[in-house]
Amino acid sequence: MITLQGLLQGRRCPEIEKDERLLTKEKTMNRKWLAGIAFFAVFMVTWHLCNAGENELMTKDELKSLLGNPDVIVLDVRTGGDYRSSPIKIQGALRENPIDVNNWAAKYSKDKTIVLYCS
Repeated sequence: MITLQGLLQGRRCPEIEKDERLLTKEKTMNRKWLAGIAFFAVFMVTWHLCNAGENELMTKDELKSLLGNPDVIVLDVRTGGDYRSSPIKIQGALRENPIDVNNWAAKYSKDKTIVLYCS
């Protein structure tokens, strides 16, 4: 048992130390959860861009047949890290940040075929 004199001399109560360790562990877990939720949110935005509504999937051969067509716009919407780390880029594709879709979507004509590339 810790006495008042022991506390004044800087000794710590084992129960207080145990509570502090639990709080530290709890804060660490909360940070991990927040990081996980943030990652999931970015993943879902990117996935939604690539799989939303009326969008259709196409093969690379179908895309190759469209390259060079003035009525087709190819947008590379891979996340920044994926884009930078990949040695493969589609010639003529324009790079857009998938997180900023509201900032760039309106600048492309709705009369064009827009192909979003995300993998």
